[in-house]
Amino acid sequence: MRNLTFTLSFFAALTLGGCLRLTVDEDRSWPCESTSDCEGGLICKTSAAFESRCRPAEWCTSNEHCDEEAGMVCDEADQKCALPGSQSGVCENDDDCEPGEQCGDDQRCECKPEAETCNGSDDDCDSEVDEDFQVGDACDGEGDCGSGEIECASATTTVCSSDADGSAFSGFDNELCDGRDNDCDGTVDEALGQQTCGEGACAVTVDTCVAGEERFCVPIDPSTDVCDGADNDCNGAIDDDSTQWFESNAEVSQDQCNDIAWQRGHRGFTSLLEEVELYCADLVLDGHDDYRVPTSEEYLSLLHNCLEVCRSCAESPKCSIAFETLGGEFWTSDAFVVDLSSGESRTQPPDGYGANARCVRP
Repeated sequence: MRNLTFTLSFFAALTLGGCLRLTVDEDRSWPCESTSDCEGGLICKTSAAFESRCRPAEWCTSNEHCDEEAGMVCDEADQKCALPGSQSGVCENDDDCEPGEQCGDDQRCECKPEAETCNGSDDDCDSEVDEDFQVGDACDGEGDCGSGEIECASATTTVCSSDADGSAFSGFDNELCDGRDNDCDGTVDEALGQQTCGEGACAVTVDTCVAGEERFCVPIDPSTDVCDGADNDCNGAIDDDSTQWFESNAEVSQDQCNDIAWQRGHRGFTSLLEEVELYCADLVLDGHDDYRVPTSEEYLSLLHNCLEVCRSCAESPKCSIAFETLGGEFWTSDAFVVDLSSGESRTQPPDGYGANARCVRP
């Protein structure tokens, strides 16, 4: 075993209280040709730039001092071999670093400059955070919220926060109908909803708050029910008052739904369709002579307006006021027979079939 010798790089004799003081180099490695020349777990480190010396296994000044097969690289700042990555801070390329970092010339991960955004981070790597957005400066809050400080609202915008600790933008829990911006969002009396009241044609929808004052919903007054597809009397039913469907005199009933005039009576006996057509063509009622045989659609409307709605009140005058007699089978102009007694809409009769006649105009 050879004797361990220290290399003195500098020494000085200082007389301090009669004592002699020596300063020695902290580098206690020694020259070697191979690791067998080393002791204490040291290994022989060799490079073209440096004399071969016994060094700790992790010591390095370049990558050639490290176990490159194991992927080790030299952290030149600390003169230690390490695996590249964010934990060690050593890298070979940008993939070894954290998001927002890049691999620098000294093979250490460093901040990667990007455009500064409002996000609480130093995006442009100038040791300042959100410096382009005046974050933290005093500001006047919206509405009733008073003064506050500027905060990031998004990556490119800011907002004046009026919370006591300046940590969030907020106001009162609920917007009130008072002409003021209670929730401090720059809008007065917003999103306070609407009210709806009334049925049918009486229904009304109003804004709950108008010009800082509450509004109350008042339905429109009902009107007389007419045959127009609306609930005019606001009772929840459409065109349910049959007394308004017909305007009648002794000879005809004017159908308000179809704008035609019905013969109040009928021929009184059955016959073929051809005879019914001649009967209507010769009929003169209420000063008019342009009568014809009704279509199936016109009879279907009559069934709905009178029989379907009022069948339960057949003994009342609601339906009977329009016609002297409703019951019986009647011809239509398209060669069908409608049974007003049973409410059957229409049937195709066989040849030679006879049915009654009731005429309309125009």
